[in-house]
Amino acid sequence: MTTQIQEPEASDLFFQAENSDKEYHLQLTQDEDENGWMVTAQWGRRGSELHDEIKIAGASFDDAKKLYDKTLNSKLKKGYQPER
Repeated sequence: MTTQIQEPEASDLFFQAENSDKEYHLQLTQDEDENGWMVTAQWGRRGSELHDEIKIAGASFDDAKKLYDKTLNSKLKKGYQPER
């Protein structure tokens, strides 16, 4: 049985195609009260004010990590690329 290390994660993704130039930032962090984990995201047109979203808060690490991975994989499938 493997134990997953409970550490914060972050991904910075970008998408460019024709007239589109977007960025997407995703974080998996521990809640301020340290009673749970949260997944947050910021997105929008590169160089513009970004939209903020709390995708989940107060969750177990496993639930938050699943949502983080699912969101990250979804963005990668849509053509977003990690910052180089």
